[in-house]
Amino acid sequence: MGGYLPAGLLPVSTGYLMDAVGLPTGATLFGAALAGLAVTGGLVVLIRPTAQRAQDFRIP
Repeated sequence: MGGYLPAGLLPVSTGYLMDAVGLPTGATLFGAALAGLAVTGGLVVLIRPTAQRAQDFRIP
């Protein structure tokens, strides 16, 4: 449930935003929000401690 709520809210809120400001601006802001989330996710993965990353791939 945790990932479905934000995944649903982003496009719905973008639709309302596009109604308010227009399609080109709304689509640009939607793309910028997705790019920002992607960069944030990439930084979270890169900043994690090396020991923790190595532990993720260890076979039990």
